[in-house]
Amino acid sequence: SVPYPVAAGTDTAARSTIYYYIVCPGMKDDPAEEQAADHMATLLNNEASPLMQNLKKALPTGSFSLGRELAAPDDAFVFVASNVNETDAEIFRATINDTLKEIAETGFDADLLDVILSEIQMSNKLARETDSMIESVLYSIAYDYAVTGNAFAYAEQTEALDRIEEENAQGLFTRAITDWLLDPALYTLTTTYPAPGLKEEEDAALASALEEVKAGMTQAELEAIVASTNAVPGEEDNADMVASLKAVSVETLPEEVREYEISDITGEDGIRRIDVTAGVDGVGAVELFLDARGL
Repeated sequence: SVPYPVAAGTDTAARSTIYYYIVCPGMKDDPAEEQAADHMATLLNNEASPLMQNLKKALPTGSFSLGRELAAPDDAFVFVASNVNETDAEIFRATINDTLKEIAETGFDADLLDVILSEIQMSNKLARETDSMIESVLYSIAYDYAVTGNAFAYAEQTEALDRIEEENAQGLFTRAITDWLLDPALYTLTTTYPAPGLKEEEDAALASALEEVKAGMTQAELEAIVASTNAVPGEEDNADMVASLKAVSVETLPEEVREYEISDITGEDGIRRIDVTAGVDGVGAVELFLDARGL
């Protein structure tokens, strides 16, 4: 357990975080195993999965997540519980272990799998309608390239999501749980918890250390620090950079116009139907408005 400083009198309830870190030596040598493990984690991470449901029952205040650590020398799976208590670590670990054993024996429920896959497909189809699509995709592409050395890793992983149902039918996910997560030989269980009063102690220790440094300085050194702190920084010569900038006006900005086909029809039954076709790859959304003028 590792304390972090908070002020004296701080309420410490549900302010701890637990990390259950399972190291998987050898997984990094087999990309197919990594892919199956990643897809298994995608299913487990869904809030409707047995793991998330059992964790929420065991630790009602908690928020939970899991994922594969990519940047370490060996692959590892990290389960995280936030907004819990320092004493919850063993409950967290035991709930994970028991649930994983159950899934390894019974597999993933077919209806649950269908729901999760539908969510993934809808999210991908709606990606073009998000405001930050370019930023989020570029970040993912850059990160995956940095940790794998494969410039196409993100694209390949996205395409591979279509194979989740097939992989589940082949038993790859239950095998991944059995091979890598059950009864791990190498794991850590770490808790960061709030320590009331530690902030004041650390502040006092820092002040004392600074006083010692100050006591060992000459008057000239102290005056030099004061002068340096109060000195007005010189202005950087940006003339060349400014000169190279091109003036931008509304007329010169690229124009992006999204045109949507809209129909607005009021039928003989008095119901008005407004239909809009957007670039969402066939995904539909329905909103129903009821006349409440008589309330």
